[in-house]
Amino acid sequence: MHPSSLQVLINTHFSEKIELIGFYQNDASIEIAGEITITSELVTASEIQLSRLQLSASPNETHAIVIGYKNLVDDSLHLQLQTLDFSNICAMRAAGNQPAILSASAILVCPDTEELILHQRSAKVATHPNHWHIFGGAFNPTLDISNNQASLRLTLQRELLEETSLQLSLPQKPMFVLTKEKTTGFLQWCVLGVPVEVSQLAQLQGNWEGSIHRVSFDQLNEFLQEPNWVASGKALILCWLALGAPQTKPGQKFGAYTSLQLFEKLIKLHKQTR
Repeated sequence: MHPSSLQVLINTHFSEKIELIGFYQNDASIEIAGEITITSELVTASEIQLSRLQLSASPNETHAIVIGYKNLVDDSLHLQLQTLDFSNICAMRAAGNQPAILSASAILVCPDTEELILHQRSAKVATHPNHWHIFGGAFNPTLDISNNQASLRLTLQRELLEETSLQLSLPQKPMFVLTKEKTTGFLQWCVLGVPVEVSQLAQLQGNWEGSIHRVSFDQLNEFLQEPNWVASGKALILCWLALGAPQTKPGQKFGAYTSLQLFEKLIKLHKQTR
C-alpha cells in the first residue's frame, strides 16, 4: 500500500484519537530553542506537582515540547523544540492542557520466532495505564545528544533498554512515522520494525512502566481485536502490516493472511467498532 493512501485510511478510522502526520525515509533533525517560559500560576502549580513526584519517588526529568515542524525536500522532518520539566507538564495537564511532548517508539519484531514484542503498561504510569502499546518514551534533551546533535535514535535506544533490558541496533534505513495523540498531546516518532535476535529473548525484562508480552504472528489477528489498546500503538502496528511488515521474512504469513490482507481485515473491523 502506498504511504499516502495509508495515511488517509488511518486518519479516517482513528480520527478521534490520533493524527498521522507523515511517513519519512530519513532521520529527523532537531532544533532546541531554549526553555519554555511559564506563568507565575504554573510555577506554583509545578511546585505542588514536584512535591507529589518526590513523594512517589518518580523522576522529574527534562522533556521537550514540539513548537513547530516542517517537511524537508530530502524526505525528512525538522522539529523545533523547547524544554521543560515533567513537573511543569503535570501542572499543565492538571489545568486541562495537553503539551506536545516529543517521544520515540518502535515496533519490535523477532523474525525467527515470528513474534511481535509488545508492552502492557502498568497501573502506575501517567498516561494509558493498563493498556497495550508498543515500546518507547519521551525525548530527553539532556541525555539524547551525540556530537552536539540531538538524536531520536538515542532516545529510542535508551527507552528500549529501560523498558526491555535490551541493547538493540536500529535499522540503517527504516520507515519512520510521525503521529500525534489527540488525547495526550504526545508527538510520537516511530520506527516501523526493529529486529530482535532469538538469543536476546531470554534477556527481556520489564520495569515499573509495564510488562513484556511476546505475541506470535498467528495470534496477531485476535490480539489486535482485544480492548484496552493505546490507539496510536494499534494504528502504528496496522501501518507496519500495510507496508509489508518490515523486518519479517519474505512472504511472511499471519495465520491465513498476508500482512496486507490482515491490515485490510482489521481496519474494517476497527471501523465497525468505533
